[in-house]
Amino acid sequence: PADFDRTHDTYHAAFDARRPNEMEYRLQRDDGAWRWLLERATPHYGPGGDFIGYIGTCIDITEHRETVEQLRESRARFKTLAESLPQMIWTCLRDGYCDYLSRQWLDYTGRSEAQQLGGGWLEQVHPDDRATVQMEWARVIGSGDTFDLSFRIRRFDGVYRWFKTRAVPLRDPAGRILKWFGSNTDIEDFVTSERKLKVQLERMHLLDRTTQAIGAHQDLRKVFEIVLRSLEENLGIDFACLCLHQADPESLTVHSVGDRSRDIAARIGMSEGAHLEVERDGLGRSVSGQLLYEPVITGARPFTSRLAGAGLTSFVAAPLLGESEVFGVLIVAKQGTEGFSSDDCEFLRQLSGHVALAAQQARLYGALQAAYQDLRQTQQTVMQQERLRALGQIASGIAHDINNALSPASLYAQSMLEQEQHLSERSREQLGVIQQAIDDGSRTVQRMGAFYLPGELE
Repeated sequence: PADFDRTHDTYHAAFDARRPNEMEYRLQRDDGAWRWLLERATPHYGPGGDFIGYIGTCIDITEHRETVEQLRESRARFKTLAESLPQMIWTCLRDGYCDYLSRQWLDYTGRSEAQQLGGGWLEQVHPDDRATVQMEWARVIGSGDTFDLSFRIRRFDGVYRWFKTRAVPLRDPAGRILKWFGSNTDIEDFVTSERKLKVQLERMHLLDRTTQAIGAHQDLRKVFEIVLRSLEENLGIDFACLCLHQADPESLTVHSVGDRSRDIAARIGMSEGAHLEVERDGLGRSVSGQLLYEPVITGARPFTSRLAGAGLTSFVAAPLLGESEVFGVLIVAKQGTEGFSSDDCEFLRQLSGHVALAAQQARLYGALQAAYQDLRQTQQTVMQQERLRALGQIASGIAHDINNALSPASLYAQSMLEQEQHLSERSREQLGVIQQAIDDGSRTVQRMGAFYLPGELE
């Protein structure tokens, strides 16, 4: 009944027009079941060209229609499922020809399905990745392996994002590939995080190596040389120097310049010993303890004009803080705007802290060395005084013994000269010589006694 009017009208319209007829309708079988029939009819003419009627066939297509309906429902379910997933879904024929792209893919690329079916989707792949994708896709089409590759795909606004793409083949019972089903999962955030983590790990290793290197040296200049060399070799720094801060009048003096930076330093007047005026050159923030980063250098100030004159277009000034005071500034610059990422700035901030600590240790080490030298000098002076004191004590003892020995001789010689009246002139002369020698010896003893004066030595 539901098909009767349509079938009736179609039949009579074809009959009246004498044209071929084809239609589908349901016919009740003898067991009461409704079966779908495909009717085809062709006009039949007699020998004289007169219309005689129709020659037609009716074929039972119930199973075919059920199969088609199931396939239609399956496709509808697949499309609904595909467009409900966060991934971009696509299918290809066995030869790799793309025959379906989900709404997510079309929305992401901003291009029509017709433009991207077949091999058009490859135009959205990043030029640097395209050859690799083509080669790998051709390989799996021939081998039947799973396609699993990460590459960049262009968004409608021209931005490329990383996607992990995976495709598996659908096979028949004999193992022949019927179709390919694939998906693209956006992994841009993961790739970015992984890249940042890798950079952070590299920075940590670099910081660790630099810290170990500067920790092995106690000379301030050597510490600065190691830091500047490490920055030039590992961060691609085009110019690097370390300046010491002077409070009155406030200025920065270039203490050390990186080996690869010397030519630029000479051109911009920032060789070792050069002075920078803090306020006039806009370095006040770094001297106050803040990290200063200018992603785009302008020539508005003398300092930035110097850098711009050498083609340097971005710089960072990191303070060296010790005991709550800034005693120096690390200055690094690159050719190219926005040359330093947030990770680079954080690394330079941490590095400046380690450099400040190492510099403070180097200064303390120098002060300790000076104090040690003073102590050694004092110890040597005390030891010399002790030797002199001991020598004086010995000399005093010797003088006392000699005095004791000379006193009787002097006494008797004096007594003989005064009391003996019968001494000859020769004897008196000889006793006088003896007396004179004794007096000379006494004076020598007195001088030896004067060598040791306890009050003076103390």
